[in-house]
Amino acid sequence: MRVLVTGAGGFVGPHLRRALQAAGAEVLGLGLHLHEGGIDIVADVTDATATAAAVAKVKPDAVVHLAGLSSVAECSKDPMRAFQINASGALSVVQAVLAAKSPCRVLLVSSGEVYGAAAGTGPMNEQVLPDPMNVYGATKRAGEIIALQHRHQGLDVMIARPFNHIGPGQTPTFVLPSFAQQLAAVHRGGKVTLEVGNLSAVRDFSHVQDIVDSYVLMLSKGKAGEIYNLGSGVGRTIESMLQLLVAQSGREVTVKVDPKRLRPVEIPTLIGDVQKLKALGWAPSRTVESALGEILEEMESRAR
Repeated sequence: MRVLVTGAGGFVGPHLRRALQAAGAEVLGLGLHLHEGGIDIVADVTDATATAAAVAKVKPDAVVHLAGLSSVAECSKDPMRAFQINASGALSVVQAVLAAKSPCRVLLVSSGEVYGAAAGTGPMNEQVLPDPMNVYGATKRAGEIIALQHRHQGLDVMIARPFNHIGPGQTPTFVLPSFAQQLAAVHRGGKVTLEVGNLSAVRDFSHVQDIVDSYVLMLSKGKAGEIYNLGSGVGRTIESMLQLLVAQSGREVTVKVDPKRLRPVEIPTLIGDVQKLKALGWAPSRTVESALGEILEEMESRAR
Protein backbone atom coordinates (compact mmCIF):
# COMPACT_ATOMS: atom_id res chain seq x y z
CA MET A 1 0.00 0.00 0.00
CA ARG A 2 1.25 3.46 -0.93
CA VAL A 3 0.15 6.10 1.59
CA LEU A 4 0.38 9.87 1.15
CA VAL A 5 0.51 11.71 4.49
CA THR A 6 -0.23 15.44 4.44
CA GLY A 7 1.28 17.54 7.19
CA ALA A 8 3.99 14.91 7.50
CA GLY A 9 6.46 17.32 9.08
CA GLY A 10 4.31 18.08 12.12
CA PHE A 11 4.09 16.46 15.54
CA VAL A 12 2.20 13.32 14.52
CA GLY A 13 3.64 12.85 11.02
CA PRO A 14 6.95 11.18 11.94
CA HIS A 15 5.22 8.82 14.38
CA LEU A 16 2.68 7.87 11.72
CA ARG A 17 5.35 7.31 9.08
CA ARG A 18 7.13 4.80 11.31
CA ALA A 19 3.89 3.01 12.19
CA LEU A 20 2.84 2.74 8.54
CA GLN A 21 6.27 1.51 7.46
CA ALA A 22 6.21 -1.08 10.23
CA ALA A 23 2.91 -2.29 8.76
CA GLY A 24 4.56 -2.67 5.35
CA ALA A 25 3.34 0.51 3.67
CA GLU A 26 5.28 2.78 1.35
CA VAL A 27 4.94 6.29 2.81
CA LEU A 28 5.30 9.64 1.08
CA GLY A 29 5.07 12.83 3.12
CA LEU A 30 3.59 16.07 1.85
CA GLY A 31 4.42 19.37 3.52
CA LEU A 32 5.56 22.94 3.10
CA HIS A 33 9.34 22.53 3.33
CA LEU A 34 11.74 19.79 2.28
CA HIS A 35 14.01 20.54 5.25
CA GLU A 36 11.27 19.35 7.59
CA GLY A 37 11.73 15.71 8.50
CA GLY A 38 9.67 13.27 6.46
CA ILE A 39 8.73 15.63 3.61
CA ASP A 40 9.04 14.07 0.15
CA ILE A 41 6.72 16.39 -1.76
CA VAL A 42 6.40 20.14 -1.28
CA ALA A 43 2.84 21.43 -1.56
CA ASP A 44 0.47 23.62 0.40
CA VAL A 45 -2.91 21.96 0.91
CA THR A 46 -4.61 25.34 0.58
CA ASP A 47 -3.34 25.38 -3.02
CA ALA A 48 -5.84 23.15 -4.80
CA THR A 49 -3.80 22.96 -8.00
CA ALA A 50 -0.58 21.93 -6.24
CA THR A 51 -2.44 19.41 -4.10
CA ALA A 52 -4.11 17.84 -7.14
CA ALA A 53 -0.76 17.62 -8.92
CA ALA A 54 0.84 15.91 -5.90
CA VAL A 55 -1.95 13.32 -5.61
CA ALA A 56 -1.88 12.66 -9.37
CA LYS A 57 1.89 12.16 -9.24
CA VAL A 58 1.93 9.85 -6.21
CA LYS A 59 -1.17 7.80 -7.13
CA PRO A 60 -1.68 6.75 -3.51
CA ASP A 61 -3.80 3.85 -2.32
CA ALA A 62 -4.60 5.92 0.76
CA VAL A 63 -4.26 9.49 1.99
CA VAL A 64 -4.05 10.43 5.66
CA HIS A 65 -4.88 14.11 5.92
CA LEU A 66 -3.01 15.39 8.98
CA ALA A 67 -2.16 18.86 7.68
CA GLY A 68 -3.78 21.64 9.64
CA LEU A 69 -3.49 24.42 12.16
CA SER A 70 -3.79 22.42 15.39
CA SER A 71 -3.37 25.07 18.09
CA VAL A 72 -6.63 26.34 19.59
CA ALA A 73 -4.90 29.61 20.49
CA GLU A 74 -3.45 30.15 16.99
CA CYS A 75 -6.82 29.44 15.38
CA SER A 76 -8.50 31.97 17.67
CA LYS A 77 -5.93 34.65 16.79
CA ASP A 78 -6.53 34.29 13.04
CA PRO A 79 -9.87 32.61 12.27
CA MET A 80 -9.66 33.32 8.54
CA ARG A 81 -6.30 31.59 8.24
CA ALA A 82 -7.58 28.72 10.39
CA PHE A 83 -10.54 28.12 8.05
CA GLN A 84 -8.31 28.38 4.98
CA ILE A 85 -5.97 25.71 6.30
CA ASN A 86 -8.33 23.37 8.13
CA ALA A 87 -11.45 23.60 5.98
CA SER A 88 -10.22 24.69 2.55
CA GLY A 89 -7.24 22.36 2.94
CA ALA A 90 -9.60 19.43 3.48
CA LEU A 91 -11.54 20.46 0.38
CA SER A 92 -8.35 20.54 -1.71
CA VAL A 93 -7.37 17.06 -0.59
CA VAL A 94 -10.70 15.32 -1.16
CA GLN A 95 -11.20 16.97 -4.55
CA ALA A 96 -7.66 16.01 -5.56
CA VAL A 97 -8.38 12.37 -4.72
CA LEU A 98 -11.63 12.36 -6.69
CA ALA A 99 -9.93 14.05 -9.64
CA ALA A 100 -7.25 11.34 -9.72
CA LYS A 101 -9.98 8.81 -10.54
CA SER A 102 -8.22 5.84 -8.97
CA PRO A 103 -9.15 3.77 -5.90
CA CYS A 104 -7.94 5.61 -2.80
CA ARG A 105 -9.03 5.65 0.85
CA VAL A 106 -8.99 9.00 2.65
CA LEU A 107 -8.59 9.25 6.39
CA LEU A 108 -9.43 12.79 7.45
CA VAL A 109 -8.03 13.60 10.88
CA SER A 110 -10.43 15.83 12.79
CA SER A 111 -10.54 16.36 16.58
CA GLY A 112 -12.56 15.62 19.68
CA GLU A 113 -12.77 19.41 20.04
CA VAL A 114 -15.68 19.36 17.57
CA TYR A 115 -17.98 18.15 20.38
CA GLY A 116 -17.54 21.43 22.26
CA ALA A 117 -20.64 22.42 24.21
CA ALA A 118 -22.17 18.98 23.62
CA ALA A 119 -19.58 17.46 25.95
CA GLY A 120 -21.01 16.19 29.21
CA THR A 121 -19.23 14.86 32.26
CA GLY A 122 -18.51 11.41 30.85
CA PRO A 123 -17.34 9.74 27.64
CA MET A 124 -19.18 10.70 24.44
CA ASN A 125 -19.76 8.39 21.52
CA GLU A 126 -19.89 9.34 17.86
CA GLN A 127 -23.67 9.78 17.95
CA VAL A 128 -23.33 12.99 19.97
CA LEU A 129 -24.05 15.98 17.74
CA PRO A 130 -20.99 18.28 17.59
CA ASP A 131 -21.33 21.83 18.89
CA PRO A 132 -17.90 23.50 18.60
CA MET A 133 -17.03 26.19 21.16
CA ASN A 134 -13.87 27.57 19.55
CA VAL A 135 -12.55 28.43 16.10
CA TYR A 136 -10.37 25.32 15.98
CA GLY A 137 -13.31 23.00 16.67
CA ALA A 138 -15.44 24.83 14.11
CA THR A 139 -12.80 24.52 11.39
CA LYS A 140 -12.32 20.81 12.05
CA ARG A 141 -16.07 20.24 11.96
CA ALA A 142 -16.23 22.10 8.66
CA GLY A 143 -13.53 19.79 7.29
CA GLU A 144 -15.55 16.77 8.38
CA ILE A 145 -18.68 18.01 6.62
CA ILE A 146 -16.73 18.73 3.44
CA ALA A 147 -15.18 15.26 3.43
CA LEU A 148 -18.42 13.42 4.16
CA GLN A 149 -20.28 15.40 1.50
CA HIS A 150 -17.80 14.07 -1.06
CA ARG A 151 -18.69 10.54 0.00
CA HIS A 152 -21.86 11.04 -2.04
CA GLN A 153 -19.63 11.55 -5.07
CA GLY A 154 -17.95 8.20 -4.52
CA LEU A 155 -15.14 9.16 -2.14
CA ASP A 156 -13.97 6.37 0.20
CA VAL A 157 -13.50 8.53 3.29
CA MET A 158 -13.46 8.05 7.05
CA ILE A 159 -13.22 10.58 9.88
CA ALA A 160 -10.91 10.19 12.89
CA ARG A 161 -11.70 12.26 15.96
CA PRO A 162 -8.61 11.97 18.16
CA PHE A 163 -8.73 13.40 21.65
CA ASN A 164 -5.61 14.83 23.34
CA HIS A 165 -2.46 12.92 22.46
CA ILE A 166 1.02 13.58 23.74
CA GLY A 167 4.59 12.46 23.15
CA PRO A 168 7.98 13.55 21.84
CA GLY A 169 7.98 16.09 19.04
CA GLN A 170 5.06 18.13 20.33
CA THR A 171 5.75 21.85 20.56
CA PRO A 172 5.56 23.94 23.77
CA THR A 173 2.51 25.73 22.39
CA PHE A 174 0.66 22.77 23.93
CA VAL A 175 0.13 22.51 27.64
CA LEU A 176 2.21 19.52 28.75
CA PRO A 177 5.27 20.23 26.57
CA SER A 178 5.06 23.79 27.94
CA PHE A 179 5.22 22.46 31.49
CA ALA A 180 8.09 20.14 30.56
CA GLN A 181 10.02 22.98 28.92
CA GLN A 182 9.67 25.12 32.03
CA LEU A 183 10.81 22.24 34.25
CA ALA A 184 13.78 21.47 32.01
CA ALA A 185 15.04 25.04 32.30
CA VAL A 186 16.06 24.23 35.90
CA HIS A 187 18.49 21.46 36.85
CA ARG A 188 17.11 18.39 38.62
CA GLY A 189 16.84 19.06 42.33
CA GLY A 190 16.29 22.76 41.70
CA LYS A 191 13.25 24.94 42.30
CA VAL A 192 11.02 26.20 39.52
CA THR A 193 7.93 28.40 39.33
CA LEU A 194 5.58 26.98 36.74
CA GLU A 195 3.27 29.34 34.89
CA VAL A 196 -0.01 27.56 34.21
CA GLY A 197 -3.50 28.12 32.88
CA ASN A 198 -6.67 26.30 33.92
CA LEU A 199 -5.66 23.09 35.69
CA SER A 200 -9.19 21.88 36.43
CA ALA A 201 -10.12 21.00 32.83
CA VAL A 202 -10.61 17.27 32.27
CA ARG A 203 -9.20 15.75 29.09
CA ASP A 204 -8.77 12.32 27.49
CA PHE A 205 -5.00 11.86 27.11
CA SER A 206 -3.27 9.15 25.05
CA HIS A 207 0.26 8.36 23.98
CA VAL A 208 0.69 9.59 20.40
CA GLN A 209 1.82 6.11 19.33
CA ASP A 210 -1.53 4.64 20.35
CA ILE A 211 -3.25 7.26 18.20
CA VAL A 212 -1.15 6.59 15.10
CA ASP A 213 -1.71 2.86 15.57
CA SER A 214 -5.41 3.69 15.40
CA TYR A 215 -4.91 5.47 12.09
CA VAL A 216 -3.13 2.45 10.64
CA LEU A 217 -5.93 0.17 11.83
CA MET A 218 -8.61 2.43 10.36
CA LEU A 219 -6.96 2.33 6.93
CA SER A 220 -7.30 -1.45 6.83
CA LYS A 221 -10.47 -2.08 8.82
CA GLY A 222 -12.41 1.18 9.06
CA LYS A 223 -15.74 1.51 7.29
CA ALA A 224 -16.22 4.18 4.62
CA GLY A 225 -18.38 7.09 5.71
CA GLU A 226 -17.90 6.38 9.40
CA ILE A 227 -16.57 8.54 12.23
CA TYR A 228 -14.35 7.07 14.93
CA ASN A 229 -13.35 8.55 18.29
CA LEU A 230 -9.70 7.93 19.16
CA GLY A 231 -8.54 8.14 22.75
CA SER A 232 -8.23 6.34 26.06
CA GLY A 233 -11.80 6.74 27.29
CA VAL A 234 -10.36 8.01 30.60
CA GLY A 235 -10.66 11.57 31.87
CA ARG A 236 -7.75 13.23 33.68
CA THR A 237 -7.45 16.78 34.95
CA ILE A 238 -4.60 18.91 33.65
CA GLU A 239 -3.54 19.20 37.29
CA SER A 240 -3.18 15.43 37.68
CA MET A 241 -1.06 15.27 34.52
CA LEU A 242 1.10 18.08 35.84
CA GLN A 243 1.59 16.19 39.11
CA LEU A 244 2.74 13.09 37.18
CA LEU A 245 5.18 15.20 35.19
CA VAL A 246 6.55 16.96 38.28
CA ALA A 247 7.00 13.62 40.06
CA GLN A 248 9.17 12.42 37.16
CA SER A 249 11.13 15.65 36.96
CA GLY A 250 12.91 15.61 40.32
CA ARG A 251 12.27 19.32 40.80
CA GLU A 252 10.59 21.37 43.52
CA VAL A 253 7.68 23.26 42.00
CA THR A 254 5.61 26.32 42.79
CA VAL A 255 2.57 26.89 40.59
CA LYS A 256 1.54 30.35 39.41
CA VAL A 257 -1.56 31.01 37.31
CA ASP A 258 -0.80 33.16 34.26
CA PRO A 259 -3.98 34.92 33.03
CA LYS A 260 -2.55 34.90 29.49
CA ARG A 261 -2.68 31.10 29.53
CA LEU A 262 -6.40 30.99 30.32
CA ARG A 263 -8.78 30.43 27.42
CA PRO A 264 -11.77 32.80 27.14
CA VAL A 265 -13.98 29.77 26.47
CA GLU A 266 -13.04 26.40 27.93
CA ILE A 267 -14.70 23.00 27.57
CA PRO A 268 -14.79 21.71 31.19
CA THR A 269 -14.70 18.00 30.33
CA LEU A 270 -13.83 16.26 27.06
CA ILE A 271 -13.66 12.46 27.06
CA GLY A 272 -14.20 10.07 24.17
CA ASP A 273 -16.11 6.81 24.14
CA VAL A 274 -13.83 4.61 22.00
CA GLN A 275 -15.89 1.40 21.89
CA LYS A 276 -16.43 1.76 18.14
CA LEU A 277 -12.65 1.83 17.58
CA LYS A 278 -12.12 -1.10 19.93
CA ALA A 279 -14.63 -3.09 17.86
CA LEU A 280 -12.09 -2.90 15.01
CA GLY A 281 -9.58 -4.68 17.23
CA TRP A 282 -7.78 -1.72 18.77
CA ALA A 283 -6.48 -1.55 22.33
CA PRO A 284 -4.09 0.97 23.94
CA SER A 285 -0.60 -0.37 24.57
CA ARG A 286 1.24 2.60 26.07
CA THR A 287 0.77 4.78 29.16
CA VAL A 288 0.51 8.53 29.55
CA GLU A 289 3.29 8.24 32.13
CA SER A 290 5.66 6.94 29.46
CA ALA A 291 4.63 9.77 27.12
CA LEU A 292 5.28 12.35 29.83
CA GLY A 293 8.70 10.84 30.48
CA GLU A 294 9.56 11.04 26.79
CA ILE A 295 8.44 14.67 26.58
CA LEU A 296 10.49 15.60 29.66
CA GLU A 297 13.56 13.77 28.35
CA GLU A 298 13.27 15.61 25.04
CA MET A 299 12.99 19.02 26.71
CA GLU A 300 15.90 18.27 29.05
CA SER A 301 18.02 17.25 26.08
CA ARG A 302 17.26 20.55 24.34
CA ALA A 303 18.10 22.52 27.50
CA ARG A 304 21.57 20.98 27.90
